[in-house]
Order: sequence, then structure tokens, then C-alpha cells
Amino acid sequence: MQYHIAQFVVDEGRFEVTKGSERVPLQPQAMKLLLLLVKADGRLVTKAQINAVLWQGRSISETALSSQVKALRKALGDTARPHQIIATVHGEGFRIVCDITRAGRRAMVATADRPAVAPGIAADKPTIAILPFGRRGDLSGYEGIAQALPDDMITALSRLRWIRVIARGSCFRFLSFEAGPSEIGQELGAQYCLSGMIEIKSDQLIILLELADTVDNSVVWSDQFEVPVRELHEVREDTVARIAARLEGRLTQHEIEKMRLQTPAEISPWEEFHLGLSQAFHHENPDHGKAELHFNRAIEADPSFARAHAGLAQVQYWKLFQKLVDDEAPVARFMREQATMALNLDPFDPFCHLIKARSHLILHDIETGMKHLETAKSLAPSFALAYSGLGSIQAMSGKPELALQNMEIAMRLSPQDPWKVHMQTVMVAAYNALEEFDEAVVWARKILESPQRTLQIVAGMMVTMYHGGEQEEAEKLAEEFRRRYPGKNRDTFIKSYPVISDKQIRLTEEGFEALGFGYD
Repeated sequence: MQYHIAQFVVDEGRFEVTKGSERVPLQPQAMKLLLLLVKADGRLVTKAQINAVLWQGRSISETALSSQVKALRKALGDTARPHQIIATVHGEGFRIVCDITRAGRRAMVATADRPAVAPGIAADKPTIAILPFGRRGDLSGYEGIAQALPDDMITALSRLRWIRVIARGSCFRFLSFEAGPSEIGQELGAQYCLSGMIEIKSDQLIILLELADTVDNSVVWSDQFEVPVRELHEVREDTVARIAARLEGRLTQHEIEKMRLQTPAEISPWEEFHLGLSQAFHHENPDHGKAELHFNRAIEADPSFARAHAGLAQVQYWKLFQKLVDDEAPVARFMREQATMALNLDPFDPFCHLIKARSHLILHDIETGMKHLETAKSLAPSFALAYSGLGSIQAMSGKPELALQNMEIAMRLSPQDPWKVHMQTVMVAAYNALEEFDEAVVWARKILESPQRTLQIVAGMMVTMYHGGEQEEAEKLAEEFRRRYPGKNRDTFIKSYPVISDKQIRLTEEGFEALGFGYD
């Protein structure tokens, strides 16, 4: 990836900076700092974040950091005050204050059935324009929400890292539904545009949304949200997060659907990643072998692609969690390497923090794992998997009330999440921990409607049905466990979890013993 700032080109792949045809000399630490700043897209990079990437969190003096910033400013000719490229945010950190543009790795060739991408659109990440909403009827006292909500949406989506969001000043030159999607795409260089309409009916604020593909003018997604007018300001942040989560999910699916129509020669590293993601996070039948193949192809084409490394680490995590390998040490080592690489390449990506968290949790480093989940949540408040990750650990470690709170947020943000079944298993674990077995059985039956039958699902639902008094269903699941997982037992199930409370162990032991597994 190349980044253009001022008169300079920052080439991530070559690990160099050029001005015209001349290479700008930079020491490796200063180069890492520059890449960290440009990837933040103008947002603040804190001193702690810089320390994590440049010095791996070791204790350093202020002078060490200041010397790197000074060397970088000198190389870029940004020594005069006020600084025109790298600004200091006193007491906090640094950020890029000039324009940052990115050069895509390739352009798609137009064909009769696939129009050319509009000028300025990179061929790797999708770009979206969020337009000010239209207004219908009397909005007395709430007129400003037509611009406030889309403004909040721009901020929320820009945190997701995998979507490029056109700035407010450009988007707000248009009004929802007054120009066609293709016109907006050509004017703003966006592949998607989000339009909206708001009105008030019976004390409810109605938000109508439409996501359009600007290349072919098709409607990708539409939805309606309702908010009590009197509670608007109290729930505005939550409403924006719910919209962002659902929009992200539909946008991801649409991107994957488009990629599946392409031949292998046309697929970019970004598209390889999404195809891998669709296999690893498939809601019915995940195929981690295919996912690993796609992630490796993405890394081969672009070794600096952070999310591809994170995807590869996720596959290793799944092998360990499902006990699919006999020799776990090399798999664990490779998982840690890939997760660390991903985070070093993009420390602002919530997905990379999620996978880094899993790489710690599966190896029983709970404290570090939880810190990365909290970071993922703070980076992207609409990131449902961060909440469900926290809920999962809380449900299994004796904090079921907190688990239910986080799961309620996760499922409200992403009610049709590809990993919805795994979110439901957390609900089961939490209600089991509270000994509310009737409620746990309700959630278990929802899970069993899915074709997914992982070791944890079959064993966990078997134990739940036993404690819920559903003996016949428990016995059927016990037979299924023996058939699907020969040689596996109670201890296999218990040891698959990063952390498990004494109560969860007791419930598991009681269920397995009662159903004839004994203590083998």
C-alpha cells in the first residue's frame, strides 16, 4: 500500500519514503512511526500506541520518543512551527494534519457486464459516502437530527478500518435521494452511498435507510429503525452503533457475493481475505481449510496486509479450540506469530485486537486477552464480536450477570451475525451458571436448530438438557457426542475452554457422569 502525504510517497511494501524520484533516508524506527501515523488517517496516535509498536511496550524515556519524532519531521522538512505534517497533541501523542491519500494496488478492467470502477476508487477496500438525511413531515425541534445522525455514522464507520468513509464536507454537498447513486459515485469516488429519511409518527422517530451500489445503482440493503422521540438523546449513541453494525454486516456480505463471481486471476488480496472470512465465519458449515488457503494467498500477494495475518491466526485458534491437532505447540506458536504480526501492522484495527485477544485467551493468558477485547470495543463501539468475546469469558469464569449484559449488546448490534450460534452458546453458559436451567434450555433449542455441531455445542447442550430435566434430548445428544467425537470425553470439553469456573466444571461432570460417560 502507498500513502501520499504532502510531496511524499510512503510505500509500506518497500518500507521506504520517496519525494519525486529521490529516496528519503529514514531509520527503521522513524519509518515505523510514520507508517503508524499515516494508517491512523489523521486520528490521534497516543504515546502508548507508539510505544507498543516501536518498543513492544518496554519502558522508555520521553527523549527516546521525541528523538524519533524530531528525526521524522526533519526528514519530511516539517521542522518549522506550526507543523504542517505531524502535529503534537500535548500530553497525548501525535497525528497527521495534512491530506492523506492511498493508491490502490490495481484497477479492475471494465467488461461488458462489469462497469469500470469510478476514478479515484481503490480496488481493495470499499468506499462509502454517507449523505445527510432527508426530512418528511413536521420535525419541529428535531430538524438538526437529519445531519447529526449521518455525521455520527461517518465517525462510527471510520473506526471499522476496512471501510473508507468519505469526509463530511464532501458528502454533505448532496442530500439523500436528490441525486442518483451513480452520480454520487462519480462525484465522490465512492462505491456505495447511504441515504436516509427521517420523520416523526406517534412520538416515534422513524429512520429509513437505503444502501446503494453506485456502480450498478442497485439497492444493497434497506432497513427501518424506530426510536422514542423523548429518549432520542439518551439512546442516540446506541442507535448509531446498531445501524453501523447492521450496515457493516450487509456490506461485507455484498462484497463477498461480488467476489464469488470473479475468476481467480481477478481477485485482489483484499478480496482473498473476505473470501477466507466467509469460510471461517460461515454460519452453517465453516471450512477452515479453504479459509486458510485464501488467507495465505492474500499474504503472499501483500505481506503487509494486517487482517490476512489475523485471519490466519484465527484458523490456528480454531484448531486449538476444537482440539483438531495432536501437537498443539507449533500451532500455538504460529497463531501467536500471526496475531502479533497483524497487530503490529495495524494497531488500530478492532478485528486484529479481537484475534490477538483470542491468541492470548486460548493459552490461558486471560488478563491480556481481556485487555485486547476492551481495546477492540473502544476502537469500534459497534463491533459486536468484542462484546460477545467479553461475555464468553465472563460466562465461563463465574460472572454470568456481566456476560448477559455484554451479550444483550452484542445481539442487539448484530442480530443476524454469522457467529450468532456461538453468541447463543454464551447465553446458555450464563444461564447455567445462574442455575436458571429452564432459560438455558430455551437457548439450547435455538442452537440445535442450526446444523453446527462443534464439540462444544454437542457437549454443552447435552449437559444443559440434562440439568434442565430434558432427559430424552440429553440422551440423544450423548449418543451424538459418542458418534461424532470418539475418544473425546468430559476432560476434552473442559480443557477446550481458556477459563472455566468451579461451578461450570461441576455441572459438566454431573451431566457427563449421569449420561454414562463416567470419569474415563
